[in-house]
Amino acid sequence: MRLIYHHTCRIRSRRVQDLYRTLYAPLQTPRSTASCVLPCPLQPCSKPAQTPTISTPTYDVVSIVPHKSDVDSSAWETQDSAFTATNVTIKMLLSFAFGLRQDLISGFPAWANSDHYDIKAKIVDADPSTLRKLTGKQHDEMLVKILTDRFNLKSHTETKELPVYALVLASHGSKLKESAIQDNSKDTWTMNNGDFTGTTIPITSLADMLANQLHRTIVDQTHLSALYDMHVTWAPDLTAPAGQENDGGEDTAPSLFSALQDQLGLKLVPMKGPVTTLVIDHLERPTPN
Repeated sequence: MRLIYHHTCRIRSRRVQDLYRTLYAPLQTPRSTASCVLPCPLQPCSKPAQTPTISTPTYDVVSIVPHKSDVDSSAWETQDSAFTATNVTIKMLLSFAFGLRQDLISGFPAWANSDHYDIKAKIVDADPSTLRKLTGKQHDEMLVKILTDRFNLKSHTETKELPVYALVLASHGSKLKESAIQDNSKDTWTMNNGDFTGTTIPITSLADMLANQLHRTIVDQTHLSALYDMHVTWAPDLTAPAGQENDGGEDTAPSLFSALQDQLGLKLVPMKGPVTTLVIDHLERPTPN
């Protein structure tokens, strides 16, 4: 499996680590793939649960060096036997490894959000057929191991009652079109500056995109279980609820909230609910290679 992530580009998703993550760049077939581009900082999306069939390996070789380039872009790539990250902060890595948005992580030292690193990790003499059986959760655990071994990470999770949005059907019902092929290994999606297009995707992929745009957990209450083809456009700087957009004239694109209702027949309802957060108890700069 091969996953590639960039923080300022197009996104094409196909199933990430059988949708891992749901986001970001084409992977090899026959393994699922996904690619995505989100506004910096990049946030991971939710991933479906999988049952491991092999024990979780650890990377044999890990190189962590300060990033030296002045180029303002970050990228990472996950393959079955290797992980490479360029110009990433440790807060980004925490977000990626624990599958949480960065705004749900607290307690980290300031340098974890300002120091940038290049990271290369590899499993030596790996059996490709065995590694292809790794689940997305196992790949996450391999990254957590890097954080605990090299950054002396100590952390715990806390469930907090926080503002969330419920994704529900609008009053006139869904306007979504079911995909002709109901095969979630064929899903792709792209997002670029207020324009989201998905083909053969579940509602959870849309919810992931919304969570990253709005920095708030999305609770799917649509009860829509098929795969869909969808396209929605909105003014990227407008995130006000429907009816509260700025008055920009007839040609102004709608807010994300209005676009969901008018174009997809869906609605976001503010509420409160339990949200898992990550609290950093201890974190150090990396040990030498």
